[in-house]
Amino acid sequence: MRKAVFVLLLSFFLVGTVFAGGQQEQDTAKEGGAAEKVELEFVISETEYQQVVQDIWDIYTEENPNVEVQVVGWNEGQDAVYLARIAAGDPPHMWETAAFNPITKDRYEFLVNLLEVDYPYFDKVKYDVKERWSSIYGVDDYLPSLDVWMPVTRSFIYRKDVMAESGLNPKETVRDKESLMTFLYDLQDYVEQDEKLQYTLDAGWLANGWRVYLFCFTYMLHDLESQYAVWEGDIRWDDMENSPYVDTLNFFKQLYDDGILPAKWWTRQWEHDYEAGYIAGKSNLAWHGPWLWDKTVVGDPDANLTGFPMPPNENGKILHDPISADGGVAIFKEWQDKPIFDEIVKAFNWYNSPEIIKLRSEATGKIPAFDMSDVGQPDIQNVQYQEFIKPFADGEFGDMEWDTRPWPDFKVAQYKVDGKADVLKDNTIAAHWGDFMMGKISTQEFLSIFQKRWEEAYEF
Repeated sequence: MRKAVFVLLLSFFLVGTVFAGGQQEQDTAKEGGAAEKVELEFVISETEYQQVVQDIWDIYTEENPNVEVQVVGWNEGQDAVYLARIAAGDPPHMWETAAFNPITKDRYEFLVNLLEVDYPYFDKVKYDVKERWSSIYGVDDYLPSLDVWMPVTRSFIYRKDVMAESGLNPKETVRDKESLMTFLYDLQDYVEQDEKLQYTLDAGWLANGWRVYLFCFTYMLHDLESQYAVWEGDIRWDDMENSPYVDTLNFFKQLYDDGILPAKWWTRQWEHDYEAGYIAGKSNLAWHGPWLWDKTVVGDPDANLTGFPMPPNENGKILHDPISADGGVAIFKEWQDKPIFDEIVKAFNWYNSPEIIKLRSEATGKIPAFDMSDVGQPDIQNVQYQEFIKPFADGEFGDMEWDTRPWPDFKVAQYKVDGKADVLKDNTIAAHWGDFMMGKISTQEFLSIFQKRWEEAYEF
């Protein structure tokens, strides 16, 4: 069923067996010159795409019969398992990371410096790929992973037919904060009368998810420079006159008090409650990245999805995910001085070649940050791209622009103290969100918690 969303994938390839894997032990070469048997483990953090990535690697194994590639998922919460494998000297061979599992300055040394690998397409990448990660994290001359994609795009998402029953058309009407609020309260009136719908603006708990909410909704209300000032220490988090996060938290509190956000949303699991509930039709409005679009179509192939952007700020701009260079494909250093390393590099280069980047793009809907002139632009049929990204680029939502500058925590990433908890990306703050939403602590008290966490996390 998962393949339904990737209908174009490999339409002209005969895909072979999905190989089962085990320990990454290499058979000795057979007498008579037979190729050495190689088993590679490719770990992927975006498990939504695990099967489609396996299908792509199966093309490689058909072209290289001596190689078997097993794609496995590194889910959230499995860090301890993989770190134990790394410490034991038995890591996977390659790792494709995701936003929730970034490669930072306190977790990169177990990965190969790709600047030392003979990757032939560096000049095709459309950003300063060799310097971006180092400049963010303050580590000289190191590239632990290769990210060939434009950053993910986030938007509001809804089913057209369900929204039509409400008589609302946010794709045409929501253009600023005021029209967004009008729409949300009108939608709430409809939801209260519809027995099928339980939530107005659906949400659940994911630390990184609420980090994204805080940055992007604040950008709707303020400029990015004021957020930078908080993270660089020029404005206190709890400065009630100047902190840009005051208005954002009060905005979230209003939505919660008025029933727009789900009751006790901080106790709802992101995937099993929020996303699964949305796919099942318990709500019809969410603000999410591409993953929920894909998951919904897989779970409900008849879902007629569309979306609209976060309202822009007064300058007509919307905060977009930046190319942070802390994601992409990495190689584990354990294998660098072993005979298998040449095979790993060969596979890495194939997976990140123009032809395969095009195939990966068409399969997942990701937009290459890569010169595709040698192979032609990918034909992206992904639903988010067709219903939102392309219309946005074509100006259907008016005169709006993306702001792809680094996010506030990237601006100070090199000053992060190793081992200290992140200010926002930490599950322990869910309880504080709950206390704030339920009125047990004030806006200033909540921001003072963030201030203390920030003081503990950074040394300038």
